[in-house]
Amino acid sequence: MTWQLFIILYLIASTAFYLTRRKLATSLAKYNRLINGFALAGVLYPLGLIVAFVLQPNLAIGWQNIVLLLAGSLLFPLVNVLSFRANKELDAGMFTIFSNITPVVTIAAAWLLLNEALTDLQLLGAVVIISSAFMVTARSVGRTLPTRGILYALLAVSLLGLAIVFERWMLTRIDFGAYLVYGWGAQTVWAVIMAWPERKRLGQLFARSRLRGVIVYAVANACKGLSFIAALKLSENASVIGAYIAFNAVLVVVAAYIILGERESMLRKLTAAALGTAGLIILSI
Repeated sequence: MTWQLFIILYLIASTAFYLTRRKLATSLAKYNRLINGFALAGVLYPLGLIVAFVLQPNLAIGWQNIVLLLAGSLLFPLVNVLSFRANKELDAGMFTIFSNITPVVTIAAAWLLLNEALTDLQLLGAVVIISSAFMVTARSVGRTLPTRGILYALLAVSLLGLAIVFERWMLTRIDFGAYLVYGWGAQTVWAVIMAWPERKRLGQLFARSRLRGVIVYAVANACKGLSFIAALKLSENASVIGAYIAFNAVLVVVAAYIILGERESMLRKLTAAALGTAGLIILSI
């Protein structure tokens, strides 16, 4: 039952992460790069180093792999900043539904770049997921769509799909513990570089009234990543894990309704979230 507990932790942490990011994106938009830099440098990477220490990885990966990690790891902090920017206009539920597109991009990129097989079920799942995204953006009478937010979200989830393919490829070249040290380290370097021009605002960001939300965001992000990895490692079945985490979109839509009061087009978002969940389950078969 251990991996199921990590799945539950993932769903809780992921829901908290999406809700907190939406709240911070609307109230602390100008601190975008600083918040995401702190999340990686202050919380995620230190936890990754602790896990790597326990795993005792082989750190002799060669200069070629280090260069590849430095180049490809830029994608992850870039996705974080774009997603944060998208959440300034898109509510948490809508963004989560768009996030379901990421596995579709991953599968398409793996098919094109890594020559992985593409099955009929995967194509069906992709069509269902994309349909859910179209559903949630369907224009209602008198409703103005947050076009800029949608564009940022689509760019973020597409780049994340490519980043995941890169990550999977690198894990065929180096072991997991070494990836935590060098891969997450490279992501942290890029995040700090992106946040560096705004370093003078760091004191403002850590004012008592803002610090709690920033810490919750960073910790939820770290718990989300580590619990997913733990569940995947313990279950040794990526398809089962994919089916379980597919329910994340529905949880976020419901939680955002209750906690953040996001009630606009609730029925449509809930239907789209359920449809996207079905698509993700099909992809996991």
